Amino acid sequence: MKLNHDCVRDLLLAIEESDSNEHLFLQQLRVMPLLTTYDEADILYSAKKLKEKNYIKAELLFGDGRVFDIGISEMTWDGHEFLDNIRDNQIWKQTKNAANKVTGASLSILSELAKSFLSQKLGLS
Repeated sequence: MKLNHDCVRDLLLAIEESDSNEHLFLQQLRVMPLLTTYDEADILYSAKKLKEKNYIKAELLFGDGRVFDIGISEMTWDGHEFLDNIRDNQIWKQTKNAANKVTGASLSILSELAKSFLSQKLGLS
């Protein structure tokens, strides 16, 4: 399955917006305003990849030999840092445009691109 970078960003924004002290499950995630345009498969896959990258703390729920749900407890420090790099809509647009020049870009590359554009915007480079 292809990783939808917009879904990744919107999922992190939705997790951050959540005021729940409990785990967020797929049923809750799919009705959050930022995530209603994505299908469950995209949300679940994005969440799994964010967990693998240690951007979120989450538990995978298995059934019939596959992951059918995820319980997200919180965003990690690295997750907050990544989100802060891609939060600004203009920076995100620039980042995606730069990444589209190649056939694929990892979340780490997206973060570095966003960090570079953010540094330029702040006059730090």
